Amino acid sequence: MTDESAVSTARLPHNVRAGPGTVITGGAPFHRLNSLKDPAVVIGANCTMDRVHFALGPEGVVEIGDYCCFTSAILLCEQNIRIGNYVVIGWNTTIADTDFHPLEPAKDCGCNCIIAPRHQSSQTPHREASSNNRG
Repeated sequence: MTDESAVSTARLPHNVRAGPGTVITGGAPFHRLNSLKDPAVVIGANCTMDRVHFALGPEGVVEIGDYCCFTSAILLCEQNIRIGNYVVIGWNTTIADTDFHPLEPAKDCGCNCIIAPRHQSSQTPHREASSNNRG
């Protein structure tokens, strides 16, 4: 019995590499693969990627070692994500090197952090319910 949603290594995008014995299942794991790098995704040998989604920006590179098993995970990558050998990642896990949202207005202080002005929330006055309102 074969899994109809399994991705064959022959059908991988041109900039994705998968090692021998690796199985990739689930619908459209590379739908959001926008990386211009080659290779953009490297998955080691004997891995299982079950319902994993790869969302990469134009400069993103993801490297996954050998004997890894990911289930229902999302990898959001703008620059680089590197995962070693023998790693298991479970359901609904998201790994990101970015949130893909610029912080405007923001200042880069040069220390791999961003300093943004504090958000001022508008406060609405508390209204008491009128004793004439019935509902």
